[in-house]
Amino acid sequence: MTKVNKFKEKIIGSVHGSSLGYILDNLKCDYKRVLVILKNNNDLYELEKEINIFKRNKYRVSIYPDYETVPYENINIDTSILSSRIKTGLNYLNSDSWIIVTTISCLKKYQSIHPFTKDYFFKIDIQTEYNDLIKKLNQMMFVKTNRVLERGQYAIKGPIIDVFSACSEIPVRVIFNDNKIEKMKLFDLNNQITISEVTQTIISYNHEIIVNNDDQKFFTNESLKIFGNEFSEEILYKNIKDNYGVSNYDLIPVIYKKPFKLLDIIDAKTLILHSDNISEECQLLDDKYLKYYSEFSDSKYIIHPDKLLVDSNKIKKHFDKSDIYSISSYNIETNMDSKNYPIKKIYPLLIDNKTKEPFNNLNKFLNMNIYSIIICIEKNSLFYKLCSFFESNNINFNYIKSFYDFKKNKISILHDEISEGFIDYEKKIAVVSSKDIFGKYMMQQNKKNYSSIFDEHINDISSIKINDPIVHEIHGVGRYKGLMNMTVEDIKTELIKIEYADNDLLYIPVTSIDLLRKFTTHSKHKAPLHSLGSTKWEKTKKRAKTKINDIAVEILEIESKRKSKKGFSFSVDNNDYENFTKDFPFTETPDQERTILEIINDMKSANPMDRIICGDVGFGKTEVFMRACYIAAMNSTQVLVLAPTTILVEQHYKNFKKRFINTPIKIGRLSRLARSKEKNQSLIDIENGNIDIIIGTHAALSSGVIFDNLRLLVIDEEHRFGVRAKEKIKKIKSSIDVLSLTATPIPRTLNAALSSFRDLSLIETPPENRKSIITKITEWDDNIIRDSIEREVDRGGQIYFVHNDIKTMNSIKLKLSMISPKLNIGIIHAQLDNREIENQMNKFINKEYDLVI
Repeated sequence: MTKVNKFKEKIIGSVHGSSLGYILDNLKCDYKRVLVILKNNNDLYELEKEINIFKRNKYRVSIYPDYETVPYENINIDTSILSSRIKTGLNYLNSDSWIIVTTISCLKKYQSIHPFTKDYFFKIDIQTEYNDLIKKLNQMMFVKTNRVLERGQYAIKGPIIDVFSACSEIPVRVIFNDNKIEKMKLFDLNNQITISEVTQTIISYNHEIIVNNDDQKFFTNESLKIFGNEFSEEILYKNIKDNYGVSNYDLIPVIYKKPFKLLDIIDAKTLILHSDNISEECQLLDDKYLKYYSEFSDSKYIIHPDKLLVDSNKIKKHFDKSDIYSISSYNIETNMDSKNYPIKKIYPLLIDNKTKEPFNNLNKFLNMNIYSIIICIEKNSLFYKLCSFFESNNINFNYIKSFYDFKKNKISILHDEISEGFIDYEKKIAVVSSKDIFGKYMMQQNKKNYSSIFDEHINDISSIKINDPIVHEIHGVGRYKGLMNMTVEDIKTELIKIEYADNDLLYIPVTSIDLLRKFTTHSKHKAPLHSLGSTKWEKTKKRAKTKINDIAVEILEIESKRKSKKGFSFSVDNNDYENFTKDFPFTETPDQERTILEIINDMKSANPMDRIICGDVGFGKTEVFMRACYIAAMNSTQVLVLAPTTILVEQHYKNFKKRFINTPIKIGRLSRLARSKEKNQSLIDIENGNIDIIIGTHAALSSGVIFDNLRLLVIDEEHRFGVRAKEKIKKIKSSIDVLSLTATPIPRTLNAALSSFRDLSLIETPPENRKSIITKITEWDDNIIRDSIEREVDRGGQIYFVHNDIKTMNSIKLKLSMISPKLNIGIIHAQLDNREIENQMNKFINKEYDLVI
């Protein structure tokens, strides 16, 4: 590949906070089309939101995100990424005035042309007939289901067809009468209830790679010429040729005679803005693909980066015809090619809860009376807190629905969010974010559709796919092979077909579906099939039953002690509790709300609570048990939070200090990272009742720790404590309220067996935008490790690398440095000095390290 020449570019300086979206709206007055190039997908989403806040005129704002894959990796793309890319094509077709925000990699890679053509989309309106719509949905690769749950699906219910297209935010319900559309309604994905009526809607194909007749001819000739005639025997060849909807994006130049590139929609009148050194980023991407190509050159069906990537000098030549600006936060020297915007950083406004006047910084700023002030604040609790401050200080403000409704030289509040504030000192406008005042970036308040990820019950046969592993209560693990009809004694019966080891088949009536469970694993194709008639499954069940009996006996002993003692009935002050909940910076999921209510009811009861909270990592268990800790502490009782590791104790301690900052509650820790003086004082304060919530490892259960009035015990990851620690836990559990937390899903059958003894709360609904965890088991492979690390770093993330031997940690660090040379790597282990552990962890938290071992 040729070396990339330096791009000729101008510079826009003094771009502070969220001012880029504000500046873009001003620049849009001079340009019909604007292309913004940023580093990664996270930056795209944030800028899209902020442009929409500041935009005044009618133009389309689209993001065209990267696939978030490494070179030559063929995996299914996240549906939200696919949807954004398809909507960019739709917006481009429907408007001549637009802003498209994308990444360098999208600019460099060849793409499918089809999402940027009219034939890729189909309009459903009053003219559309019932059978024609079904035919079109099948042609556009929609998947037929009993109930629409995600993009790319449709469901038929007599004269009603539900459709959720990749280019839509909300699914639509099409109601027919005599083959003609009677009405169309948007509906809620979660409860299936209609929202509003529409007269038309646009749907798109469910994949980007679409192969029409012309594409098919070119692909047949080109692929066999490059890969040889044996390629025609491959499933991949047949899938592409038959328009199966593949995700082999690195074969696009072999599929299309004229593959699409983003340069094709850029002309001399397009303004181009970018945040990084384009020539350097292009060179890095070229080098990255060459490196991967050399490593995968033994693979049969990959193509050279020269054909896969747009030549960087072609991009430069194309860009030279347009106005192109680099974005900088620095104040630069102005000339004909570069300029500074009249933007500066917002003043320090952060509230300080340690002082008598926490809003003092904000008050000083407001009293300057220089600017028109627009405060962007989305979360209701923070809005009410701010309003309360304004009212108590007789400060007038206006509530505005859009940014440019602000009143000159007045205070206005906009119910929306930006990441960081800024000041336009020329127009005398100050824009303030929630983060500037409250110190946290607040997510959107809107309730989203949530779905469970742990439910292994098969309530509907359509929820499993052909070849999925399933568990039969009597026969064990088999593989679902579909449905079939069979006539038995003149009665036609629909049967479920299940394949077992040695290709043995089992047929069961669909009415016996309650005997089946999903086999929950991410490696479905590696599920261990049982043999029909063997005793292996019975032995597995017997071991499980024995374990259940052991646990049941243990719990019976504890439960008998608990029943014989009267617990503490906690009271809840609704006003105080409501104020505490308002400080929570996110929106509670439905499962969080239900679990919190269950815990409050338990704590109000005279019987001691013994509840397990089960939920995946990041699903919000911490906030749930913090609410319980708050209630207990506000009842003048003490709380002990047990964590299995020192690092987790430190994490909880910092989170508690931050979360309880607006309360009178005192937080303490018993950790080996605490200095001796601090530890000794903590022991005195715990005994005297001066510390309300104590966070510690199993050391907090030692005889040297004397509590004044312990009434609530919270155990984080109970299964990770040692035998001795568990024995100590059992001794104190019988007389106080106990909450146990785990990220390990507990089978519902076990829950049913133990439901008389321990209560279980499942937090199954992930927070907004939370993706499911994927677990893979593999041997050491430099390529897999490098791909995983680079994919995470490219998206702005960080990595924990867990190693089991302190002596060889440095050699692992050296190995990782060779695999991925640009990584900043830290090491943490138990033999380090306490201060060094804390120092290393803080560096990781502050993103000085990309990876910590």
